[in-house]
Amino acid sequence: MKRKHLSGKSIGIVFWNLCTNACRHVDLITKAERANDNVLVIVNGSNTQKDRGTRTGLSLNRRFHYVREVFYDDDELIVVDKLDEADMSPYPEGWVPWVNRVKDLITKNTDGPEKITFYVGESEYVIELNRYYPQAQVELIERSIINISATEIRDNTIENWRFITKPFRRHFTRKVLVIGSAHQWRKNNPC
Repeated sequence: MKRKHLSGKSIGIVFWNLCTNACRHVDLITKAERANDNVLVIVNGSNTQKDRGTRTGLSLNRRFHYVREVFYDDDELIVVDKLDEADMSPYPEGWVPWVNRVKDLITKNTDGPEKITFYVGESEYVIELNRYYPQAQVELIERSIINISATEIRDNTIENWRFITKPFRRHFTRKVLVIGSAHQWRKNNPC
């Protein structure tokens, strides 16, 4: 997939640090896409065992690949990039290097938009992004809109299957190979 440079005047930025990709996150990105000219999706985390996603088998690289697959057909409006947090201190000490890397990703993927809107799910992000990025708008997404968590999906995958987007479903499935033909089975197992 070619890397598109976003040139719109208003850019929405959505962070994707969850281990699973629920349909609700796609809805959030669609909302950001409707409100802005373009959207930058930043998949953040690390490939180390400190990362919840990596511990469940979904490394940062794999999540990045799957999220790009979700938005493959929207590459004119949506760009997906990743932010590796492996060498960063945990919050609150890690906010400054984290915000600097976010700024680098914005510079790398956009033509200097006039308006930036961050879409976040935690109030802590609102406070810190307003502090380090005062010219940007930060929109906190209500939990009632996004009423299922990644933990709930991981804990009860079958019940929440409808919330998992297709590229991520392969992580939760096991393939079984059945060798032989139906004729052989009937011959060896008469009813």
